[in-house]
Amino acid sequence: MKKHILEINQLTKSYSKQSILNNINLFLQEKDVYALVGKNGSGKTTLLSTIAGITKPNAGSIHLQQPDIGFQSVSIAYQSPSLYPYLNCKENLYLLTKEPSIALEILKRLNPLDNILVKKVKNLSFGQKQRLGLAIALSKRASLYLLDEPSNGLDIESYNNLIKVINDMSSNGSTFIIASHEWGIIEECCNRLGVIFNGTIIKELRTERTKLTTIQLKTPTTFTSEEFNSMVFCPIREWRGIYNGLIKEREVIC
Repeated sequence: MKKHILEINQLTKSYSKQSILNNINLFLQEKDVYALVGKNGSGKTTLLSTIAGITKPNAGSIHLQQPDIGFQSVSIAYQSPSLYPYLNCKENLYLLTKEPSIALEILKRLNPLDNILVKKVKNLSFGQKQRLGLAIALSKRASLYLLDEPSNGLDIESYNNLIKVINDMSSNGSTFIIASHEWGIIEECCNRLGVIFNGTIIKELRTERTKLTTIQLKTPTTFTSEEFNSMVFCPIREWRGIYNGLIKEREVIC
């Protein structure tokens, strides 16, 4: 039986009078890779920060599985990682993770031809900083990994290698929440998908990989491709998925 990793009940967060998260409910098991999709400002980053304990909720509860000995509960990677700009990459690794050897291995896996270890962080490109931040976050022994737009700024080789790293870690028992607008990483990595809109998860779907490397979305309520497009705010033609309306009993290939 899979371990229960995360349970969120009626989570609410607001700033002043502006509501950011509204009664979020979420349950994750070991090896789940959960895609969190939604347009800008829908609450994705706030939800990840609240799960990580960085942001305090106004109401609701978050229950995380007690980590094994030597593990921490959560590791988070933001799309703009906090690094020491005047130190080189290797020095950042040794300061920011207890597992620098694992971080070095992940960094090399992401792009083996681009050796950035001796470069100062202030001289790195955005994509190089992103790789460094990901290597640090993924090197930590955690029960749950939270990745905020992890593919942002990555070159194609690093992007494809990140997918391999996530899939390898998931196969070995790791659990992920990935907030992303990039459908490729969702198709290749995720077994579940949640659509967040105005701070509420309005659709939660299970995904099934197909031989055509697309995913099939299963939902108990019917929605059209136009409705899905408006929820996630992306051009529908860019996503090669299969929408399965259970009431309509037909498939629309986009």
